Amino acid sequence: MSIYVYITRRRNPIDDEGPTISEVEWLSVVSNDPTFRNASVEEIGSGRPSKSSYSIWLEHPEGLDAWFIWTNGQIDIRNPDEPLIAKAMALASKIDANVVSEMGELFNEDGRHKGFVDGEPW
Repeated sequence: MSIYVYITRRRNPIDDEGPTISEVEWLSVVSNDPTFRNASVEEIGSGRPSKSSYSIWLEHPEGLDAWFIWTNGQIDIRNPDEPLIAKAMALASKIDANVVSEMGELFNEDGRHKGFVDGEPW
C-alpha cells in the first residue's frame, strides 16, 4: 500500500477545491534548484497523467531518485521518507504552501511527524 504526501495550499489535499500551485510557479522553483532534473519521456512512460510535470530530486541521502509530480494544482510525493519530506518542506516554504499527507498528517521541517490537521486524521 502506498501513502502520498502533498505540497499543497489546500486544507485537504484529496479535495479538488481550494487554492492551487500553478505549474509555472512549481517549475520555476525546481528549475532554480540544481538538485532537480526533469524526468525524461522514457522515464515517465505511458499511463501517467498527461497534464502533469515530473521532477526528480537527485540528492536523496540514500541515492534514490525521488519523484515530485505536479498535477491538479499540487505536488504529489509517493511513499516519502523523512529526508524526502524535509526536502518537500523546504520547497513548500518557498511557495507559501504546506506539506500534508493524504491522512491529514503534518510534518516538522526535518520530516518527522508533527500532528494532524485539526488534531486528527480525516
